[in-house]
Amino acid sequence: MPKIPITFKTYQRPLFFGSKRKAGIVLILESGKDKKYWIRLLQTIEYYNLPIDTWRIGKAPF
Repeated sequence: MPKIPITFKTYQRPLFFGSKRKAGIVLILESGKDKKYWIRLLQTIEYYNLPIDTWRIGKAPF
């Protein structure tokens, strides 16, 4: 499976009032080196106080 380069871009989409959907991000961690991306993701969500659920999957040892 080829590695996809990680880029951080912000995409804004209109939110529809009354929608019961929540935003979520699944980060696939392939090695221990990917831990820095998980930490960066959590820090960004916390800094901007974003209502986003996060999950991590993969073979990372942490």
